[in-house]
Amino acid sequence: MREVKWKLILLKDQSSPVLYDLELDMAETKDCAAEHPEIVKKMQQALDGWTKQLVHPAFPGSSIKNEDWGPAGANQKARAK
Repeated sequence: MREVKWKLILLKDQSSPVLYDLELDMAETKDCAAEHPEIVKKMQQALDGWTKQLVHPAFPGSSIKNEDWGPAGANQKARAK
């Protein structure tokens, strides 16, 4: 997640978030999460709020196919057969 000069990275296989100050460290070499816990908390809360708004797939892992989806014009060709 990026907010102005801050970039927060949360990975499932990492126990703690990583925070970069892109104004001072464009190469993202220094994790400054420990120095700015308030920024980490604020960004995590914003990210949590955003993820709660996401809609989960109706049929995850389903074999149901949407026949109307595909490259432009492909459906018209298939229907013409």
